[in-house]
Amino acid sequence: EYEFEFDTKKYKKQCRKRGYQKHELPHKTIDTSLRVYSLPQVEVSPQPLFREKGMTIEKFMQENLQYPSLAYRQSISGTVRLNFIVEAHGRVSNITIGSSVGGGCNEEAIRLLKMLDWMPAIKDEKAVRSRMHMDITFSLPSGSDHKVIDYNRNSSL
Repeated sequence: EYEFEFDTKKYKKQCRKRGYQKHELPHKTIDTSLRVYSLPQVEVSPQPLFREKGMTIEKFMQENLQYPSLAYRQSISGTVRLNFIVEAHGRVSNITIGSSVGGGCNEEAIRLLKMLDWMPAIKDEKAVRSRMHMDITFSLPSGSDHKVIDYNRNSSL
């Protein structure tokens, strides 16, 4: 057993500070059964939501991917497969790595996934939880200009 103090005022202040009060549900009716559906079982598949017009998942990845310095120095490339659940409220949970690359690429792929908000899957006119996967490819083409972050030195290569 663990005993801890919970202060409602501090909790509400943190919620306002983090913007939890402003989070709008992407769909009015939500399935509360906690059942997780696979894509063939739903009528509308989950889709990432973007605030900018014309933004696509590919463009988002290009603009936000920071090639890990260790992977860059060791010429590590490959595809990270992330398995996750898109919740009925549009956030992701239960992130697991289905295919690993290493060199910091797994962590970067998870960071990118957590940046996204989603329109949840729809079944019987209700937002439902759904199982998804996403492949994020890390590649080092010769002569390209990558945004590399060296977390050990706090400088770009």
